[in-house]
Amino acid sequence: MGYAQKARAHADLAKAFIALEAQIVSKGVFDVPQADLFEADVLRLEMNEPRSLGALVRICQNEIAAARGKVQDIQPVPGWKRWLAHVYDFDMTAPSPT
Repeated sequence: MGYAQKARAHADLAKAFIALEAQIVSKGVFDVPQADLFEADVLRLEMNEPRSLGALVRICQNEIAAARGKVQDIQPVPGWKRWLAHVYDFDMTAPSPT
């Protein structure tokens, strides 16, 4: 499963985002071009992030929808996908109507 490698990658990404946050804070007030440069730096960092786990994202989205009282936005996740959501990337896109 590569847990050690994943942990190291996560730690490296966290350090990079904290370093970028420090740059932003140290800059103080900045203009639109500087904000665009910071946004580009964020996007470069995000390129190295691992792909989101579909079922895990859906579970989180459902919890947010429930907390906001928007039960119509909750999309069910089968129990067996819930069990494997942390280790396998399920495609949770809605099936296209035929």
